[in-house]
Amino acid sequence: MDYEVVAVEWASTPGGRILKVIIDRTGGITVGNCAQVSREVGAVLDAEDWGVENYRLEVSSPGLNRPLNRLQDFERFAGQKAKITTKEPIAGRRHYKGFLKGIEGDQISIDVVGTEYTVPFEMVQKAQLVFEKPAKG
Repeated sequence: MDYEVVAVEWASTPGGRILKVIIDRTGGITVGNCAQVSREVGAVLDAEDWGVENYRLEVSSPGLNRPLNRLQDFERFAGQKAKITTKEPIAGRRHYKGFLKGIEGDQISIDVVGTEYTVPFEMVQKAQLVFEKPAKG
């Protein structure tokens, strides 16, 4: 359908389980795109017996704080502000918030207040872009 699947995850709420599908495409995502994907994915899931009942399907765009799940995401969004949390400390640090510099091999470079850090991709627990409102002025 010419969409990029950014993430698929389960969420539990007091009202039941939610299957969240985050999609993107060149030029951005509209509400109509989300509705189209929801209908298509919903029809496939309803036709298959995959052992899950009473769930809600939620399709959305990545939003301003887009998750970074693939190594190439860190190259694609080089120059943008991001937040990375590692599975274990690297040189005593697990949290990095700064500007992505890109990748070299499987190593992610991020500039945190003028200091460049290298994070192995396999150590990334969670990463996302960080949107900050421009200062009024």
